[in-house]
Amino acid sequence: MALADAMSLVTSAIVEAASLVWMEVVMFGAAALIYVACVGLPQWGPKKTIKKKLSGPYEDTPSQAAQEVYRQWQQVKTGKGEIPGSAGSGLYAAVNAMRQLRKTTKEVESELRSALGSANAKTLLSEVEALPTALL
Repeated sequence: MALADAMSLVTSAIVEAASLVWMEVVMFGAAALIYVACVGLPQWGPKKTIKKKLSGPYEDTPSQAAQEVYRQWQQVKTGKGEIPGSAGSGLYAAVNAMRQLRKTTKEVESELRSALGSANAKTLLSEVEALPTALL
């Protein structure tokens, strides 16, 4: 009798385990079907490259406006001009124009350092002081 009870318990445990695993497999299949319905099948073949035109500060060719702002910046640096725009915005426009002209960070930094060493250092320092409020 004890052997029959033990066999009954073992059989019951095996059936319960199979029932649990079966439910997990069904849930995985349902999740896979919902994923394919929402996202689609993955593409395994060679990928097609789509070349998009860059926008923002990294355009392929610098805009005419960026070149003009950079020319004005060069005049300000030599002391022959004034920074256009409101306080702080002119310096931001100059740095943005340098980025559009694909100047590296070190080149922009050296431009700003050389401008601070020029005759217009006081004007530039007031621009630097007003820059945070212009950016907000």
